[in-house]
This record gives sequence, structure tokens and C-alpha cells, in this order.
Amino acid sequence: MSIERIHKLLNSSRNHIKINTDLLKIMDTDEAILYSYLVPMFQKSLKQQAFRFFNDELFVPYKTELIETMTGLSAFKQRNALNRLQKKNLLKVKLGQARTKFVSINENAAILENLLYGLSLSAIEQCLFKCYEVIEEQAQNTNRPTISREYFMNNMKNSDIFNSFSELGIGWLLKETDKKQEKDEFLCI
Repeated sequence: MSIERIHKLLNSSRNHIKINTDLLKIMDTDEAILYSYLVPMFQKSLKQQAFRFFNDELFVPYKTELIETMTGLSAFKQRNALNRLQKKNLLKVKLGQARTKFVSINENAAILENLLYGLSLSAIEQCLFKCYEVIEEQAQNTNRPTISREYFMNNMKNSDIFNSFSELGIGWLLKETDKKQEKDEFLCI
């Protein structure tokens, strides 16, 4: 059996879940599986207008049996994962009549960014943009017409900001950017 055939078999069913591997680094496997299933389920339910309002928030029906079939997570594992996801402020759960359960995904992406990266990507972008402005001003003072990415990255690595990024564990972002970019002109972040 070839690897292509195995790959086709793994992706042959509509019933597979895409899980971000960074999620697995920050949360339990059951949480990552459930969250990765619930986000697209929430989107689909909203498109189909299958939702309810609780205190002006949108909630979609949560069916334990269906989710067990789709994810392989028992009702017990689902309950535990839901509780942990609620504590991380990634979702909310409400009980309706006759023990009906509803779930709402927190649509504030900064919360997930903070969990994944320790700092939101928008905060990183703002910081990099401020650093770029300082370097651009320095370049203008030395009559440099444009700033190349290489020039920007070299100056970034020599700054106190890079040390702060390294302490936060996101120095990899700058290193990866430096590897991928040769001498392209720096237009914007």
C-alpha cells in the first residue's frame, strides 16, 4: 500500500477534524479535539440560523450523542473538556429546558492568540510597527531611501525589543521571518 493511498483513506470521509497542532501544546487532547470540532459546528449552525439567544449572545444546540459519534469523546470526556474550555474563556455553555445544552464560541480571537502565543498577534504587530517607525526614521537621517527587510531584521535583532520578544518566547517569529526573506523591500507589516 502506498503512502498516497493511506493519505486518501485518511481524508476519504467527510467526518474528520482538523486540529491545529499548537492547540495540542497548550491544552489537553480532548479539549483540542472538542474545540476543533465545535468552532466549525458553531459557524455552520449560524449559517443555517440554528441558534438561540441567551442574554443577547448566540448559542447553538449541543448534542452529546452526535459529538460522541463525530469525535469519539465520551459524554464524560466532553463534559470535562467543556468545563476546561469554559475556564479558558474560549466558550460558554448554557442549559435549556429538558436538559438541552447550548454552546457559544467566544469570537474574541485575541483570547485564543494569547493562549497560543502568550501575546496576541495584533500586539506583536503593533510593537513591530513601532520598531519599524524608529528604524525608518534612523534610515532617513542617514539618507537611506528605502529599508530592506534584511536591514530591518538586523536592526531589530540588535534592539532591546528583540530581547523582550525572546523573553516572551516569540523570538522565533523574527528568526523565521529572517530565514524566509532575503533582500525584499520592506513595505509594511
